[in-house]
Amino acid sequence: MGNVPDIPRANLETYRDRVEPVLKAACFGCHGPKKQKGSFRIDALDSDLLMGSDVSWWLEEGEVISNGEMPPEV
Repeated sequence: MGNVPDIPRANLETYRDRVEPVLKAACFGCHGPKKQKGSFRIDALDSDLLMGSDVSWWLEEGEVISNGEMPPEV
């Protein structure tokens, strides 16, 4: 069978080191454990950004951030 590329796997350590601090700084104030605007908690999403149960949410959030809708200006 030829060489089959490895399926990318989520790296929880990378998530905790690089992604979570950004989310805490920019998102948790409105979408975290203490406050949930739009009934949305970003801290409750599956941290597996590649194959977890919330991949579609992560893609949508990435788009919202990329197009400048979030975070709102203070």
